[in-house]
Amino acid sequence: GFWNFYVFAFAWALKLMSDMGNLPEPADWRQQLFEIVFTIASVLVLAYVLGSIVSLIGSLNSGTEQYRSLMTGLNVFARNKQLPQPLAQKIRNYHRHLWSRQGGVDDSDMLARLPSRLRTEVSMHLNGDIISKVPFFKDANPGFLHCLVVRLRPEIYLPDEVVVSAGDIGTEMFFISQGVVEVVVRDQVVRTLTEGHFFGEIALLFENVNRTATIRAATYCDLFVLSKEDFDQVLRMFPQQRQAIQGIADERLSRDHLRSALAVSSVFAAAAEHQEQHRAPHDDFDLMNELLGAFVCRQFNDDESVFTIGSESDQLWFLGLGRVSLVSAEGAARVVKVTDVLSSGVFLNEAEFFAGRPANCSCLCSKKAMVLSMSRSAYAQLLERGAPGLQSAIKTAAARIRSVYDAAARSSLRNLRSEMCPASPGTRMSSFVARIKQVCDETHSVSPQDVAEATKYLVDMLHRTSSGLT
Repeated sequence: GFWNFYVFAFAWALKLMSDMGNLPEPADWRQQLFEIVFTIASVLVLAYVLGSIVSLIGSLNSGTEQYRSLMTGLNVFARNKQLPQPLAQKIRNYHRHLWSRQGGVDDSDMLARLPSRLRTEVSMHLNGDIISKVPFFKDANPGFLHCLVVRLRPEIYLPDEVVVSAGDIGTEMFFISQGVVEVVVRDQVVRTLTEGHFFGEIALLFENVNRTATIRAATYCDLFVLSKEDFDQVLRMFPQQRQAIQGIADERLSRDHLRSALAVSSVFAAAAEHQEQHRAPHDDFDLMNELLGAFVCRQFNDDESVFTIGSESDQLWFLGLGRVSLVSAEGAARVVKVTDVLSSGVFLNEAEFFAGRPANCSCLCSKKAMVLSMSRSAYAQLLERGAPGLQSAIKTAAARIRSVYDAAARSSLRNLRSEMCPASPGTRMSSFVARIKQVCDETHSVSPQDVAEATKYLVDMLHRTSSGLT
C-alpha cells in the first residue's frame, strides 16, 4: 500500500548513504524494516569505532603538538626580542631537556594541587634519600626533614652553565638529582659530583659567606635548591636542631678553610705538584685529600691555650674558625682574625713545625675557636705513602719559607741598626737589646737562640761603628 512505498524509499536512501546498496532486495515490508534497523545500527557502531580511533591518535599526538607550539612560541619570542643566536639556542635546549624529563607536566604545579600531608609523602619519596645524606640532616627529627623536603625547588642547568661562582655570597644549598657537576678552583677541576651529592650547605648556616669554589654543570643537571630563607624558617620551628647542626657546620666550614689554605700554602702546593709529577701508574693517592683527612678538629673555649711558648712543635695547628692571640714572652701580641673574613684560615705554627723547633710564642683563644691539628706521626705516614722524593720536596719548600722569615728578621734588625747607629752617649745597652727583642717578637719568625745571635752580631757591629753606646 501507500506505506510500503515510503518504507521502500527510506530503505533505498539509507542503503545509498551507507554504501550498502549491494544488499539483496527485500521481499516484503518486514525485511525492509529489518534492513533499516540493521543499517542504522551498523552506521552508529562504525562511527563510534572510528571516533575512538581518531581520539586515541589525537591523544598520542597531543604532546607533540604542544611541543611544536612551545618551540614556535620560543622562536617568535627570540625573533621579536632580537636575542643573540647562542642565547636563543640555550633557551631552546633548556625547554627541550625539560620536555624530555617531564613530558610537558609541571611537577611543582602537580604537587601544589595535592593536600599538604599527601604532598609531604610524595616529596619524601622523591627527595628523602637525597636530603638525608647531608651530615647535619642525617639524625634530624623526621618532622624537621618533612618541612625541608616540601620547600625544595627544582632547577635545571645546561652543560657548561655555571651554577655558583667563587667569591659570590651564598644563599642556597643544592642537591643533585641527576647529572654531573664540576668543582672548579683557580680554573682547575678539582672534583666532580654526581647524583646524590650536594654542595653549598655552608651558605645555609652562616651569614654573608663567600663561595669557595665555582660549580659548573658538566651535563644536563636536575638540581633541587633549598634557600637560606626557607631553612631559617624551618629552624625557627625546630630550635633544638640548630645547636646540633651548628657544631657540624663549624667543622665543615673549618675544613673548607683548611682546603683553601692547603691550596695556597707554598709547602703543600709544592708537595702536591711533586706528587703529580712523580705519580706512579695506577696510583690513586691524592695528597690534598689525605692531608684533609689527617687533620683532626677540636673546639677551644675562651682563654684556653692551644700551645705555649717553648712547647715542642709536634702538631701542625690551623685556625678554622674563631679568634686567637699569639703572645710572646714579653707580652707583645699579634692577633689573627678569621671570623671577620670567612674566605680562608691561617696556620698557627707552620715555620716551627717544619723546622722542628719549639714554639716561640703562646697561642690563646680570644673567643671560642675551632682549631684543626695534624700530628707529626700522621704527617710522617703521609710522606711514606707519597711519591719518591716527596719529603725532600717539602723540606726544600719549608727551607724557602724559613729563609723568607729570616730575611724579614734581618731586614728589621738592619733597620734598627740604622736608626740606632747615631746613638747618643746616654743610650743604654739594655734598652737597645729590648728593642731588638721587640722587633724579633713582632716577626714571630726566630727562636730565642736566633735573637741572642742577632743581638750579639748587631752589638759587635755597633761597637765598631759607634763609641757612644754604653
